[in-house]
Amino acid sequence: MKKTVVFGGTFDPPHQGHRHLLECVMSHGYDRAIVIPAKIPPHKERSAGDDDFKRRFELVRKMFSDMENVTVSDIENRREGKSYTVETLRILNKEYPDQQLYLLVGSDMLLSIERWRDYEEILRRAIIISAARIKTDIEKIHEYKKYLEKKYNCSIIIYDMDIVELSSTQLRSPLVKMIDQHNKDHLSGDRYAHVKSVADYAMQLASVHGIDPYKAYIAGLAHDCTKYMTDSQQLDYFKKNSIELTESELATPKIYHQISGAHFARNQFGIDDADIINAVRYHTTGRAGMSRLEKLICLADSIEPRRTYPQAEAMRSTAKSDLDKALLMSFDRLIDYIKQRGLNMNEQTLQARDYLRKEYTMTQTERILDTAVNTIFKKKGRDIQILKVEDITVMADYFIICTGMSNTQVKALAGEVEYELSKQEIEPLHTEGYGNSTWVLLDYGSVIIHVFYKDAREYYKLERLWADATEIPVSEYVKIEGENTDEI
Repeated sequence: MKKTVVFGGTFDPPHQGHRHLLECVMSHGYDRAIVIPAKIPPHKERSAGDDDFKRRFELVRKMFSDMENVTVSDIENRREGKSYTVETLRILNKEYPDQQLYLLVGSDMLLSIERWRDYEEILRRAIIISAARIKTDIEKIHEYKKYLEKKYNCSIIIYDMDIVELSSTQLRSPLVKMIDQHNKDHLSGDRYAHVKSVADYAMQLASVHGIDPYKAYIAGLAHDCTKYMTDSQQLDYFKKNSIELTESELATPKIYHQISGAHFARNQFGIDDADIINAVRYHTTGRAGMSRLEKLICLADSIEPRRTYPQAEAMRSTAKSDLDKALLMSFDRLIDYIKQRGLNMNEQTLQARDYLRKEYTMTQTERILDTAVNTIFKKKGRDIQILKVEDITVMADYFIICTGMSNTQVKALAGEVEYELSKQEIEPLHTEGYGNSTWVLLDYGSVIIHVFYKDAREYYKLERLWADATEIPVSEYVKIEGENTDEI
């Protein structure tokens, strides 16, 4: 009898942790795997729109396309209602009566399986497979396996998955030693233990979410490096190093250490990675438009395993599968805490929460539009136009057209848009024009971005060709006032 692994999930988006989990399981001799994105996940608030499913389906197909004997199925899109696992297994049992089904679930899903619809039938129809993706889950899932097998007379298979950690060489690197020694010399025992816990936890979460674990570890170690300073010492540090604070920052001394810490990490530890520095700089307040590493460190600081406040465990559970949702929970809790105690609220925390909430509910098309327009504006692309063309062509839903003042700027604008979207795991279907850089086209399916050299834009007159399109004001995406842009 063939052995078929069934791997379902929301996959929003699919990441290296999903792939690593399936690769680990398939290495144990299974014949094939079926990866199944959910149409309407029963445990999440999600629109049933076709665009949402198509987006996730294509991302999943791309993630697993090169794995041998792995297929991606749209089975849950072909039936009505919520995507209950038991119903999917019923269909698969009928389609493949000669195959033994193995249901692959993450450790967090295994620990909650008794809350699933008709879970006893699930345990009869398939053998459950799981593996711990975080160290703290290993003992839990082995204990739970014994409990389930005894109570329901079922079979549960637990694999010891390789948890991505730092190599011994990285752990002994001069940078790690320098930061660690500084922390030992300057931080209290309790603060030092917290920092080590944040670094370890950030490293583990990074491996789950496809983020560089070394960068996460370094940022975690460095995040509280100036926490030993008093408020007056912090202010002296700012004055000595010509660091200007906003009124909101001055009014919230509890966040001084993130500002001085970022400066200290760059100048004393020699860290020149902007993403690590920003992760330190915004680990307490957050900010609008955080990178994935910034989100990770901000969240790890809030929910590392030594934190014992009531909501912490729920956030840690959520963080294993949905970094943004867990961070939203953390921001909501922080804002409520500040309001209830009448403390000063740093404006960046409200901006971070509101931006993340908007980002979390955006469709992929909205994310592309928002990121691309803001990136082009920030990097001084000229004459930005957003055309809604969905009613007049099947090519795309939107065109973004802009001008670069040199071939170098045209290429740089397009490259920067690609880079910013790639950080959200959004890749173009194809690109054209990088060679001569007079007209670079980035095709993201629903959105096509045209970056022109000024003479080429005048020659092709693309906006005139699509004169029947509806123009969307750029002000819907960026604040035009001020000169808060960067020159390339």
